[in-house]
Amino acid sequence: MKGLSFDKALDEVFECIKLNGRITRNYDYSLSNGVSMHRFLVYNKDKLYNRTDEKALFIVNVQWESNLSFEDKLFQAYVFITSYGNIYRSLDLHFSDGSNVYEWLRNNFDKIDEMTDDKAIKICENLGWKMEDDEVFLLKLYEIYLFLTKGALLTAKRDINFTVDNSSLFNWFRYKKREVYELSFTNDLAKAVVCELEKIKPNYFAKVKKEILSDNGLPIDSTYDKLDGVMKQKVLKMM
Repeated sequence: MKGLSFDKALDEVFECIKLNGRITRNYDYSLSNGVSMHRFLVYNKDKLYNRTDEKALFIVNVQWESNLSFEDKLFQAYVFITSYGNIYRSLDLHFSDGSNVYEWLRNNFDKIDEMTDDKAIKICENLGWKMEDDEVFLLKLYEIYLFLTKGALLTAKRDINFTVDNSSLFNWFRYKKREVYELSFTNDLAKAVVCELEKIKPNYFAKVKKEILSDNGLPIDSTYDKLDGVMKQKVLKMM
């Protein structure tokens, strides 16, 4: 190919398929020298099937193997992991048969975690899904604390994603607001988050506080110390 080696063309096709899925006559793309990728694949199909390198195997798997086995999906997931570093729901990646990569990994994580295959080990190491729920909760709380120390209030417009699972900070905290406030009476990190929010917006937890006071049969104008005592007693009873 004029101005483009076979291996360079292979690299370009590999990157394109990762992003766009199977290349067809109707959904074609061009190599950097202007040649049709679909044409390149048609003319080099046998050559690609005879190669054993990872890129060629991935292209063959996506392009021509429509009935995917567990091993096929494991291989495709491995390529996605090594390319993107992790797999999040928001990436919305799909196997060559159209099924969702994230959902398949979630449904098969325990099985993959028990495998000794190098690809399976790499996938599980990068996903980091073996963390306990309380570990994930505290990691998210710490990320929120770091966000707030920059002086910005957490809103839908200023929203960013957690590094631990790429989910929304704003949406997570919206549903965990009361839980974080209650935890602030016994956990220093949660207390730091509450303090940072109240520095930015003093009445941020006013509604939550009223709900907690009401649920515990306390007057709405009760002092912080009174509420502090009640919440700590609750924790002691749970231990």
